[in-house]
Amino acid sequence: MQKNREVSTQNRRDIHFKTSTFYGNLRINRSRAFSEEEIEVLDSLMKMYSGAVSAHLRAVDNIALKNKQQDSDQLLIDQRKLAEMGEMVGAITHQIKQPLNNIYLNVQLLQENDYTQEEHDNLAQINEQVEFMSETIDDFRLFFQNERE
Repeated sequence: MQKNREVSTQNRRDIHFKTSTFYGNLRINRSRAFSEEEIEVLDSLMKMYSGAVSAHLRAVDNIALKNKQQDSDQLLIDQRKLAEMGEMVGAITHQIKQPLNNIYLNVQLLQENDYTQEEHDNLAQINEQVEFMSETIDDFRLFFQNERE
């Protein structure tokens, strides 16, 4: 979209230069004697040319305005999609963390029983894995929160 705006600016410069050159040439040529009829024709041509230039510049402005509106619309669509993804990640996070918390609490209860050292080590390893999974889910959720902001 930026390229269209650059083209628009370049078109304005070209049109201004051509218009200035056109009027300048007419002024130079007016130094010779023109008939009243020629002067009227030249004046009407200048007015028509000026009107055409104005119409073209309005069209270029309208196109630039439409492009800007499309950019704004696309930005709003992208932001809405990102917000929806963040909400979805929040819901998924909740659904996954709930069972992880239950596993963690059950392992805590099991560790209070009289088991062998190997069984206690296995329970500790389960808790470590549950904590790692919980941290990974939190990292994932925070990533999407930062993306939305």
